[in-house]
Amino acid sequence: MNNTHDKYAWKIPSDPIKYEDLPLLDVKGEYYHFDVQEIDTLKLIENNEFLNWLFARHHFRSGIVKMDPFKIYDWHEDVGADKTNRGVCINALISPSPSLVMWSDNLRNLQSQGGGSFQADIVPFQYELNELYLFNPSIMHSVYNFEKPRLLFSLQFEEAYEDLKYEELLNEIKNEYIG
Repeated sequence: MNNTHDKYAWKIPSDPIKYEDLPLLDVKGEYYHFDVQEIDTLKLIENNEFLNWLFARHHFRSGIVKMDPFKIYDWHEDVGADKTNRGVCINALISPSPSLVMWSDNLRNLQSQGGGSFQADIVPFQYELNELYLFNPSIMHSVYNFEKPRLLFSLQFEEAYEDLKYEELLNEIKNEYIG
């Protein structure tokens, strides 16, 4: 299930991200209906070659996003005035919690979304534990979590969708970081 087309998510060749190694800050809050805990980003990048390389080019904040068991995060895209307006993010599942992300390119064709169809195509995705993924939040997606709390390491770039898009960063990593 992890052979998701590069259009949706892409596994970044880097050191794994492990919960016990994260420099957590005593800053907690809520972010778009998730409980979050901030990470000391400057300490984080000291010990990760890829994140250090990335931060030199695109500043970001990092944190842990928690999703409770047996929850769904509704279909959405992160682009828009009333949303995060991010065109790309980087995530890593850091808890062994069974969960699933689904993307759909034609969700708006459903009757519940104002279209005329009862079915839409989906693209399922499961994170590999502790592995970094470039994630495309500008396509409709949803998250399904099962019997354990889901902890997700996540980066949010200072640049908005208009200034940094998924495809641009994917190409930059492939061409400049990997070479």
